[in-house]
Amino acid sequence: MDIPSIEALEHNLRETLVLKAEELAVLAGGEVGARLVAELTGVNDVSGVPTDWFASDVQLARIDLDRLAITACVRDLHDRLLARSLGMRVGDGWLSCDEIEQEALDPIEQFLSSLSHVALAAYDWTSSRNGPLKQLLHLGKAWHHLLEALDAGSQGDFTSEPLTVTDVANLAGIEERSLRNRVGKKGPLRSVEQYRQRKSAVSQRGFVAINRFDAIDWLLSRRGFTLGSLRPGILASRLEQISDPATRARAALISGMALGQRLELIANETGCALADVRLLADGNGQFAAIDPVVTYVTNFDRARLSNTAPAE
Repeated sequence: MDIPSIEALEHNLRETLVLKAEELAVLAGGEVGARLVAELTGVNDVSGVPTDWFASDVQLARIDLDRLAITACVRDLHDRLLARSLGMRVGDGWLSCDEIEQEALDPIEQFLSSLSHVALAAYDWTSSRNGPLKQLLHLGKAWHHLLEALDAGSQGDFTSEPLTVTDVANLAGIEERSLRNRVGKKGPLRSVEQYRQRKSAVSQRGFVAINRFDAIDWLLSRRGFTLGSLRPGILASRLEQISDPATRARAALISGMALGQRLELIANETGCALADVRLLADGNGQFAAIDPVVTYVTNFDRARLSNTAPAE
């Protein structure tokens, strides 16, 4: 993943705050507008139009980011991606997909979507809406969809495929057009038509997803792609709660992937043919292959003593 540096993110955040300050100055006007600009930026001597006044890097650096909640969201998302965190917090060793969306992605997306696209002064700052912050947001969304695939799949829920072509390209750090040649109904990365429910009253949005087993197995094959560590036994405990053998086998394969195990490695370790393991991932395959796969992943998860988050 091509994660923007924290320095680039904070510089871009200051730029977008100036754009927001200009909106507030125009909206309120006069003394009220000046007070809002001062409250937002932490700078009390701003005069004239904010985008003109903050044009120099010296003035821009005076904006106090530590005062703002959005700064904490940006830093949190950056830290999660840098650590390849799978959990509720960086380094907690859990597998959960909700917190990154609620605590980081939603606030950042709301902030960026509220920025003006109209330049009002001599300097046009509107391009700051499409800087490192937006890049971080897109990476964060891709990581969130990966977490959805792992979290739901390890619990036996395969009702939807959350990973898009754009997501996988972002996670791999490559151009989307470079990936599209691999994607198709019969391609190595099989495409699946999906719908994602929006949070507003707008109808569901259709998109082309990639089969999660294909996508994650391919990502794990790429040099440098890693997943954050998990506490021993949490995935094995999830597998015990799944009664249907075929679903439990699929969940075991996804759990193995969450632990960095590719399908080929699982096949080798269990003595199963890779073709049979791939069929299990599709919900098919030989019944005789189910127990070896589930047993291997369960034992592997519980036996881990190193490279994991500490259990409480």
